[in-house]
Amino acid sequence: MDPQPFTAWLKVSLLPRSNKNGYQRSDEVKACLPKSILIVDDEPSITSALQLILSESGFQVLTALNFAEATKTLSHADIDLVITDFCLPDATGIDLIIHIKKGTPDREVILMTGHGSLDITIEAIKCGAYYYLEK
Repeated sequence: MDPQPFTAWLKVSLLPRSNKNGYQRSDEVKACLPKSILIVDDEPSITSALQLILSESGFQVLTALNFAEATKTLSHADIDLVITDFCLPDATGIDLIIHIKKGTPDREVILMTGHGSLDITIEAIKCGAYYYLEK
Protein backbone atom coordinates (compact mmCIF):
# COMPACT_ATOMS: atom_id res chain seq x y z
CA MET A 1 0.00 0.00 0.00
CA ASP A 2 1.32 3.39 -0.95
CA PRO A 3 0.56 5.50 2.16
CA GLN A 4 0.72 8.84 0.34
CA PRO A 5 -2.84 8.99 -1.15
CA PHE A 6 -4.41 7.62 2.03
CA THR A 7 -2.40 9.92 4.29
CA ALA A 8 -3.33 12.90 2.12
CA TRP A 9 -7.01 11.96 2.31
CA LEU A 10 -6.79 11.60 6.11
CA LYS A 11 -5.23 15.04 6.48
CA VAL A 12 -7.97 16.66 4.42
CA SER A 13 -10.96 14.67 5.64
CA LEU A 14 -10.40 13.32 9.10
CA LEU A 15 -7.43 14.61 11.01
CA PRO A 16 -7.82 17.76 13.10
CA ARG A 17 -6.18 20.75 11.50
CA SER A 18 -3.54 22.77 13.29
CA ASN A 19 -2.46 26.38 13.34
CA LYS A 20 0.59 25.33 11.29
CA ASN A 21 -1.68 25.43 8.23
CA GLY A 22 -3.02 28.85 9.21
CA TYR A 23 -6.45 27.65 10.23
CA GLN A 24 -8.10 25.30 12.65
CA ARG A 25 -11.33 23.29 12.62
CA SER A 26 -14.13 24.78 14.69
CA ASP A 27 -15.21 23.13 17.93
CA GLU A 28 -18.46 22.11 16.18
CA VAL A 29 -16.55 20.29 13.47
CA LYS A 30 -14.16 18.70 15.99
CA ALA A 31 -17.17 17.40 17.95
CA CYS A 32 -18.35 15.57 14.83
CA LEU A 33 -15.02 13.82 14.24
CA PRO A 34 -14.73 10.21 15.39
CA LYS A 35 -13.10 9.61 18.76
CA SER A 36 -12.44 5.89 18.31
CA ILE A 37 -11.56 4.04 15.13
CA LEU A 38 -11.34 0.33 14.35
CA ILE A 39 -8.90 -0.64 11.59
CA VAL A 40 -9.60 -4.06 10.02
CA ASP A 41 -6.98 -5.48 7.66
CA ASP A 42 -5.27 -8.87 7.43
CA GLU A 43 -1.90 -7.21 6.84
CA PRO A 44 -0.38 -6.24 10.21
CA SER A 45 1.85 -3.64 8.54
CA ILE A 46 -1.22 -1.76 7.29
CA THR A 47 -3.02 -1.85 10.64
CA SER A 48 0.17 -0.74 12.41
CA ALA A 49 0.81 2.15 10.02
CA LEU A 50 -2.76 3.42 10.19
CA GLN A 51 -2.82 2.98 13.97
CA LEU A 52 0.34 5.07 14.28
CA ILE A 53 -0.93 7.86 12.01
CA LEU A 54 -4.33 8.07 13.67
CA SER A 55 -3.09 7.65 17.25
CA GLU A 56 -0.61 10.49 16.82
CA SER A 57 -3.56 12.64 15.75
CA GLY A 58 -5.42 11.96 18.98
CA PHE A 59 -7.75 9.13 18.05
CA GLN A 60 -8.22 5.96 20.09
CA VAL A 61 -7.40 3.20 17.59
CA LEU A 62 -8.15 -0.50 17.85
CA THR A 63 -7.19 -3.09 15.24
CA ALA A 64 -8.48 -6.42 14.00
CA LEU A 65 -6.97 -8.81 11.47
CA ASN A 66 -10.20 -10.46 10.31
CA PHE A 67 -14.01 -10.37 10.39
CA ALA A 68 -14.29 -12.44 13.57
CA GLU A 69 -11.92 -10.19 15.54
CA ALA A 70 -13.68 -7.10 14.20
CA THR A 71 -17.14 -8.26 15.25
CA LYS A 72 -15.85 -9.25 18.69
CA THR A 73 -14.23 -5.82 19.14
CA LEU A 74 -17.37 -4.06 17.92
CA SER A 75 -19.49 -5.92 20.47
CA HIS A 76 -17.24 -4.82 23.38
CA ALA A 77 -16.01 -1.35 22.43
CA ASP A 78 -17.63 1.95 21.57
CA ILE A 79 -16.34 2.55 18.02
CA ASP A 80 -17.24 5.64 15.99
CA LEU A 81 -15.62 4.70 12.67
CA VAL A 82 -14.48 1.47 11.04
CA ILE A 83 -11.88 1.42 8.27
CA THR A 84 -11.87 -2.04 6.70
CA ASP A 85 -10.07 -3.77 3.89
CA PHE A 86 -12.22 -5.47 1.26
CA CYS A 87 -10.27 -8.75 1.31
CA LEU A 88 -10.33 -10.40 4.73
CA PRO A 89 -9.37 -14.03 5.37
CA ASP A 90 -12.79 -15.03 6.73
CA ALA A 91 -15.19 -12.65 4.92
CA THR A 92 -15.21 -9.49 2.83
CA GLY A 93 -15.32 -5.88 3.84
CA ILE A 94 -18.83 -5.78 2.34
CA ASP A 95 -19.85 -8.54 4.77
CA LEU A 96 -18.50 -6.42 7.61
CA ILE A 97 -20.34 -3.32 6.39
CA ILE A 98 -23.61 -5.27 6.27
CA HIS A 99 -23.00 -6.67 9.77
CA ILE A 100 -22.23 -3.21 11.16
CA LYS A 101 -25.17 -1.46 9.50
CA LYS A 102 -27.63 -4.10 10.80
CA GLY A 103 -26.64 -3.43 14.40
CA THR A 104 -25.58 0.22 14.32
CA PRO A 105 -26.78 1.97 11.17
CA ASP A 106 -25.24 5.30 12.23
CA ARG A 107 -21.71 3.91 12.57
CA GLU A 108 -19.60 5.03 9.62
CA VAL A 109 -17.50 2.58 7.62
CA ILE A 110 -14.76 3.30 5.10
CA LEU A 111 -13.87 0.47 2.73
CA MET A 112 -10.34 0.29 1.33
CA THR A 113 -8.94 -2.18 -1.15
CA GLY A 114 -6.06 -2.89 -3.46
CA HIS A 115 -8.45 -4.69 -5.81
CA GLY A 116 -10.66 -1.79 -6.77
CA SER A 117 -13.41 -2.07 -9.32
CA LEU A 118 -16.55 -0.15 -10.15
CA ASP A 119 -18.69 -3.10 -9.03
CA ILE A 120 -17.05 -3.17 -5.56
CA THR A 121 -17.42 0.59 -5.23
CA ILE A 122 -21.11 0.51 -6.10
CA GLU A 123 -21.79 -2.44 -3.80
CA ALA A 124 -19.93 -0.79 -0.90
CA ILE A 125 -21.89 2.45 -1.24
CA LYS A 126 -25.21 0.58 -1.57
CA CYS A 127 -24.43 -1.35 1.63
CA GLY A 128 -23.77 1.88 3.51
CA ALA A 129 -20.05 2.61 3.19
CA TYR A 130 -19.31 6.25 3.94
CA TYR A 131 -16.28 6.33 1.68
CA TYR A 132 -14.29 4.03 -0.59
CA LEU A 133 -10.50 4.14 -0.97
CA GLU A 134 -8.12 2.29 -3.24
CA LYS A 135 -4.80 1.33 -1.65
